[in-house]
Parts: sequence; structure tokens; C-alpha cells
Amino acid sequence: MPSSIDNSFHQALANFSKRLTKQELEDFRFSSLSDVLVAVEGIQAEQGRRKELMNLTRIRRFLEAMDQYGKVIEVFLNDSSMLCVVWGPMKFCLQVASAWADAFDTLLDAYQQLAENIPLLEQYHSLFKSNPRMAGVLVVIYEDILEFHQAALRVFKRPTWKQLFRSAWKDFKTRFQHILDDLAAHQTLIERQASIIQIEEARAERAHVRNQFTVIEETAQKKKRLDVVNWLAAVDSVLDQEASAAIRHDYPSTGKWVLHDVKIKSWMDPNNAMVPIMWMNGIPGAGGQFRPFAAESRLLTIARKTILASLIVEECVKIDSITIIYFYCNYQDAQRKSFLTLARAMLAQLLNHDEALLSYLYENCVGSGQVSLVSTQLCAEILETCLKTMSKVYIVVDGIDECDFSERKTMLSFFTSLIEKIERDDMPGKIRALFVSQDENDIRKLLRTASVLHLTDSHNKSDIESYATQWASSIQEKFGLPDGTTKYIASAVSDGSDGMFLFAKLVLTNLLAQTTREELEQELQPGTFPKGFEQAYGRIVARVYQNPNLAERNTAQRLLGWIACSKLSLKWHEIQGAVSVNVQDQSVDFENRQLCTHVRDICGSLIDVLPGDRVQLVHGTAKSYLTHNDYVKIHSEEYKLALLCLQYLLFDCFGPSLSDEVIIDYTMKGYYAFQDYAILHWVDHLEGSIPYLLSNAANEKYNIGPSVNDFQDAYGAVDARIESVPQELKDKCKHIADSDFYESLLLLVSYTRKSRAKQDKIDALGDLGQVITKNRSILEGLRTSKSLDLATKSKLEQYYGTLWHKCPRHACIYFHEGFLDETRRDNHASRHEKPFFCTESSCSRSHYGFSTEKELKKHINVQHPDPSALFPKIKKPPVKHLCNICSKEFTRAHNLNAHKRTHSNLRPYDCKICGKAFVRRHDRERHVEKLHPGNGSEIGESLQETPVPSDMDIQEGDRGLENPPRPGGNSFRW
Repeated sequence: MPSSIDNSFHQALANFSKRLTKQELEDFRFSSLSDVLVAVEGIQAEQGRRKELMNLTRIRRFLEAMDQYGKVIEVFLNDSSMLCVVWGPMKFCLQVASAWADAFDTLLDAYQQLAENIPLLEQYHSLFKSNPRMAGVLVVIYEDILEFHQAALRVFKRPTWKQLFRSAWKDFKTRFQHILDDLAAHQTLIERQASIIQIEEARAERAHVRNQFTVIEETAQKKKRLDVVNWLAAVDSVLDQEASAAIRHDYPSTGKWVLHDVKIKSWMDPNNAMVPIMWMNGIPGAGGQFRPFAAESRLLTIARKTILASLIVEECVKIDSITIIYFYCNYQDAQRKSFLTLARAMLAQLLNHDEALLSYLYENCVGSGQVSLVSTQLCAEILETCLKTMSKVYIVVDGIDECDFSERKTMLSFFTSLIEKIERDDMPGKIRALFVSQDENDIRKLLRTASVLHLTDSHNKSDIESYATQWASSIQEKFGLPDGTTKYIASAVSDGSDGMFLFAKLVLTNLLAQTTREELEQELQPGTFPKGFEQAYGRIVARVYQNPNLAERNTAQRLLGWIACSKLSLKWHEIQGAVSVNVQDQSVDFENRQLCTHVRDICGSLIDVLPGDRVQLVHGTAKSYLTHNDYVKIHSEEYKLALLCLQYLLFDCFGPSLSDEVIIDYTMKGYYAFQDYAILHWVDHLEGSIPYLLSNAANEKYNIGPSVNDFQDAYGAVDARIESVPQELKDKCKHIADSDFYESLLLLVSYTRKSRAKQDKIDALGDLGQVITKNRSILEGLRTSKSLDLATKSKLEQYYGTLWHKCPRHACIYFHEGFLDETRRDNHASRHEKPFFCTESSCSRSHYGFSTEKELKKHINVQHPDPSALFPKIKKPPVKHLCNICSKEFTRAHNLNAHKRTHSNLRPYDCKICGKAFVRRHDRERHVEKLHPGNGSEIGESLQETPVPSDMDIQEGDRGLENPPRPGGNSFRW
């Protein structure tokens, strides 16, 4: 064989081998056909003991074909090891699959189909010797067989292969068909003794088809991934990790001590399975005289613990042998404080780590009938399966204490029970978890078996000192302070922080924000230097609310009121849109009214800007301080936001009969920047402001009554009746019963609540639903407009952000969040309309679902019936045994043997009493019963039966594998 063919074989072997582990390479290195035969004997013996024998003859032809194939290529390659990577994986897959009848049956069928398309090459031995060009066909046969076993190994070597088998094998079926087609084409080339030109043409056609299939397969995989990602609707924990890493960037030494802690090192060590569950908890928060802080005390050390958690995550990412997944809980974000959202985020991360999970997740996605994964039970089942299928996975959950008690229990119970189960199954260290939280009683009980690292002041002291020193340097540079003052600042902050980063941050940002050296020195006086969170917040709030610049002070007060009372985290462009609203002349003047100073600079360290430009208060304690000290009056701010939303939605730009040209003009000016929030939450703020209505403070403002009446006239339901208003709402509004807007308010709130509860389609928003649909459609159209230049697009993104394509379901999170493009939005929205998808990937209804589960079941029963379900008790047609003399057929071999004796006149069963002989034992026994009753004990029979010739000896095909020849010519009975 030419050296190029030799190289081709070894290249195919190398490509296959590099996907194997070192242990697999060692296990397969000396595998042979004999090993497979011994393994099959063991499988059949075990099946016999269980009385579950299967038709193992299905693999005989494949074994014979590969045995002959090996003999042919040995002549050319002078290498007998080429088939080790066929026999080894085959033995492994058969042994694993034999544990489950369905999978074993599928695998046997696959080998039977392969064998039907592989020629028996022994008869072509002389052809390959005389025609070396045909050796190229042997190479591609080898590649196809290895490709099959590569896919089979990927399925069967997973720990939880049974749960993933159906989806994984279904995903492989299309590629398997291409392998069969290739093998059939190779068989044809050999049988026809193809010419060089024919072989080259076949090879080129094979490459072309493979390339086309790869493109189609990649497109299908992208579509599946997109569907799964939309279904999971997971928060991006990577952004939280990056945000924490960014904080550490300026303070690189912060928290490094934790990586040297003995307990943490043991937990992180992949070779040490002694610490499967770790709990790192923080010191209690400051309580003191400020009672609202006592309620929030569990949150006070969040910054410190989160920084440490992110550092551990970062270090775990560097360990090649593990998979690390994580989640950062946040009590202010509904998407970050429940088991369901945690599990969805972890599933999304696992999918990013292991693409093989896509088929399993997609099958659950289309089979769930859910637009998003909202079933906690289903989510837990899927997460458990995916975690078990990983070789080694580390889990880090930060801020457990920020979740409600019920959610904490669900999270911790799930992970602890799963890890305990794994440990009992003799797989210690396979799954390990680190939980980070405040030290609370309920968490302590749930983590009673965990190894504990309790954070104290001493753990954090050096970090806070380093943090304070860097900030003090910035303060020194700004005010020109002497070195001694810098050291004093760092020391005072470190000593007063009580081990809490948040306190240090609040104090230092306040010091840096001072405008004169005199003000700074006043803040540093021992009598005025803050002690505890109440005083720290007091310094910052005083600076904001006592700002001599009236415009800045009013703006800060207004923004803090909005942020504290918003129903979800406002985005910066929404805040800019709200600020730009002028209710007096019904205009939105983005160019002249937008804030030129960022909210960070206006509100200082009281707020944080999160990924996605979401603006929220720095901490729950900040809201507690602001409301407790009446800096923010909740009902008053609800009133202001309700009034703003109502008046804004009465602008001419929301007229139902506007032309597209007019809407485009409004869109280009930013008029709709605040529409999503206002349309969705006007009713929340209106209902929240009810206790404040008609109070003296409210009367001093612009009266909300006319706006409520105008809004009812513009958008109220004509069929709404006061009799249908719930009594609870009437009681809540009885203090305004004499007002001229009482009835309008009752009808608006009552009807809107009922309408939205009844359905989540945009129609539930009434006329405003039609308005927002049209406005959104026009904005989306602008993105694809050829006339849209980069400058205009940039300005529109300043008004509306980057996610313009929104879900039309008002109860969906993506109604507000949106998608980057139309395709993703439509794929998501289709799951709302027709959430029940066919699980057959080749079916068109796998992309376009059904409205009800009943319709889906009907479709499956008609289009994809399950033979085992249709005919559960029907066995395979019996093997027919044919008489070679008269062609009569029998279902059993012993009946055929008895019949053949009639042709040879052999009658081995004789009656001991009268001497008459019979062909069958049963005939003799019936004769004795009728003619010699009572003499059954005297019955005798000839024990010598005429042997049946070997060519008539037939075994039953459904009782086991026939006796294939072993290498060396010996015969074995399996």
C-alpha cells in the first residue's frame, strides 16, 4: 500500500484517539475480537439469569465483517492494532447498554444496520492485492466506523447516560444515516471494482455531502440553543462575577488570604474529597439604636462576602479538571433570589460548559409546554440530571441569606441531599458546594454537616486597611493633605468599619465628595467622624439633601424617590426619558432636559449602576435609612410617579390614530423612552398612592383628580361598572369617596387588575396595548431601515437602549427587557402562542408548536406513532424453519426435526407393551392412554434417536447468538 494510505489510516486513528481519555486509551490498547466475544457471553449469561434474553445474533454479521476487514488491512499495513479502537469501544458500549433493554436494543439494531452496509471483504482479498487504488475505500470505511463509535462513546460513557440517552441518540440519528449512506456507497464501489475516476468522484461527493450536512447541522444546533436559552430565561451570572472582579481590580490584594485558608484549600483541591460542602458565613451586622438596620443586618457584610466568593470562583476557573458554576443572590432583584432563577442560571452555565447537554435540554424545552422554565419541580429534576452527568462540578452560591426563608430551604435542601446521595454512591467529591451567607439559625440547621469558615474582623482587617489606604491617597491628592492625615484617615476608617466593607465605602466616598479642605477637616473631627451605618448614611444624605445648588439638590431628591419606589430597576435611558417629560406643554425634550451629569455623580454612593445600566440603591439599608428618616416618603413618591405616568400617557404622541410618519417623528425625538415602564406600572403607582390622596401635602401639588378622570375617559373600559369593583378596594378608597375622581379611580384600578389577571396578552392593556404595539413595530423597523445611519442609530440607542425587540406578553420579563433582534424575540414569543412542540427533530412542528397539549398528543399519535405503544403485546414474527425436502414451514426447530423423521421413516419412540413405534413422544403417550390405560408405569422407550444431520441442525434465533467462529477456528456457544 502506498505510504499515503498508511498515513491516512494513522491520521484517522490519531483523530479518534485524541478524543479519548488516557484511561480509555489504555483500556482499548490491546482490545480484540476475543474480548468482545467474552463480553457478549457474559451479557447473554446475565440476561439468561434475568430471563430477558435478546436477539444477540444481530451483531454477528458486524463482527464477521470487521474480522474480515481487519485481516485485509493487516496485509497492507503490517499493523494489527488498527481495530483495537473498534473492539474496545464496542465492548464498552455493549456492556454499559446491556443494563437497559431499550438502549441495548437500539445499539444492537445500529450494529445490524452497519453490518448490512459493510461488505464481507474476504472474497475481495485478491482484488485489493492486485488493485492498490481500492485501498482508499478501506480508509473511509475505517473513518465511518470510528465516527460511529466516537458518537456511541459520547453517549454511553456519561454517568447519567440513561437520562440523556433518548435525546442524545435522537440527535445522532441523522448523522448515523449519513454514515450508513457512506458505507453503502463504499460497498458499491468495491462490488463494482470501481476505477480511479469513480473512486475520486465518490470521495468528492462524500466531502460535498458532509460539508452540506455540517452546515445544516450547525444551523439546527444554533436554533436549538436559541430556543433553550430563551426557555431558560436565565440571568447572566457572568456579569455579576465580572462586576465583583472589577471591584477587586483596583485592590488586587483584597481577599487573597481566603485562598490560603486550610478549609478553603481542602474544598478546592480536586484530589481531596473530604470537604464536599463548605459554608462561609459573615459576622452579624450593626444594629444599635437604628431599628430598621436590625431588620437588614443580614445584608450588611454582603460586599465583603461577595468579593471573597468571586475570588474563589476566579481561582476555581483555573482548575482544568473541574466545572465551576455560580450564582449571586440579590434581595433587590426578583431574578436573583429564588431557587428557580438560581437553577435556570446554573443550567445555562452548564450548557456553556458542555454542549452535549443541548439535546437533553432541548427535548425538555419542547416537551414542557412552558414558554419559560417555570416549574420548580421540573427545573430541579433537570438540574440534578445535568449535575450528575458532569465529571466533577463545583458550585458557589453567594448571598443565600438575601432570599426568603422558603427559598433558602429549597436551595440548601436540594444541594445537600444531592451531594449526600452522590457521596453514598461512592463518588465522593464529584459534586461539591460552597455557600456564602450571614450566620443565621435556619441556614445553620440546613448546613449542619458542612465545614464552616466563620468570617471575623481579623479576616478582613488587612483588606479594609488596603482599601482605605488607596482611597485615602485619592483624598490626599485632591485636597493636598500631609502624609500623617492620610494615615489617620485609613486607620480611622479601618477601626470604625467593624470588619464591614460597606461602611468603609460609604465613609470614604463621602470624604472624597467634600468640596473644600475645611469641610473635609470638619468631617474628620473625632466628634463628627461617623460611627456605625446610621451616621455614615447621615453624612452622605446630608450632602445630597443640603446641597447649596438647588437644581442638583432637587434632581437628586427626585431621582432617589423614583429609584426607591420603582417596581423594577429603572434603566438609565428610562430615567432620562422621564426627566425629559414636560407635562405642562406635553412634550419630551431629550436634547434640552436630559441630565448631563450621570446619576452616580448626582446621588453619590447611595446608588449603584448594575450591568445593563440598571439603577438601584446601593443597599437595602439605604432605603431603610431614607424612609425611616422621611427623606423619601413612599406614598408621596408613589403619588408623584402615578401623576407622571398618567399625564405622560395622555400626551398626543399616544394618540390611537397617528400616522406612521408622525410616530416616526416622535420616535426620533425620544418621546417613547419612558413608555414601557409607564404603560406597565401606572396602575401600581396609582394604587400605591391611594393612602396619600387628598392629604394636605398632596393638595399642595398638582391635583391628580383631573388626570385620573381624563385617563378614564381616554383609556377606561366602556363596559366597566361600579358594582363590579371589589369591596376591598372600595374600603381602601373610602377617604376619597366624596371626590370627583373617586368612581374613575375605582373603575380604572379594578378593571385593569382584572383584565391583566385574566390574560397576559397585550390586549389586556386596552387601547394602550395597541398603541405600544404600533410604536414598537415602527422602532424595530427603523433598525433595519437602509436610511438609518450610525449617528441616528446611536441617538436612538441613547433613547431606547439596545434591546428594541420586546415580548408582547405584559406579564413576561422580556416585555420590559427585550431582545437584540427580531429572530430571538419571535422564537420566544412563539412559545407563548403555541408552547407545545413536537419532539421529533425532523418534524416541522418541532419549530412551530401547538396551542394545547391535546393537539400535540393527537399529532404524535398520527404522525409519529410508537410501535411498542400500538402493539405492546405483539412479539416479533417467529423464525420459520423450512424442511429442505418438502418445503413445509415450522415455527420451532424440534417440530422440524420430528417432521424430518417422517421422511426418513425413523420412529424412535416405541410402545413397551405392544411394540408399535412412533415419530414423536407425544404420539406414543397418547397411544398408551387410549389402548393401554393403567399401564403408564410400564411404558418404555428407545433412548437411541437417529441423529439429525448437521446441515439440518437449526437453533432458535430468538434464544441467543449463534456460534460465530473465534479467531483460530474454535467454536463457542454463547
